[in-house]
Amino acid sequence: MEVESKVQEIINKVALPLIGWVRLAVGYMGAKEPYRQTL
Repeated sequence: MEVESKVQEIINKVALPLIGWVRLAVGYMGAKEPYRQTL
């Protein structure tokens, strides 16, 4: 159980910034690409 909570903590620390970067990248690509509306 303790390991699971540690994994969850790591996921929260890594995934949230990662999602932020992905959204930033998608926004950047979307600004240059006409298919932005489909995202």
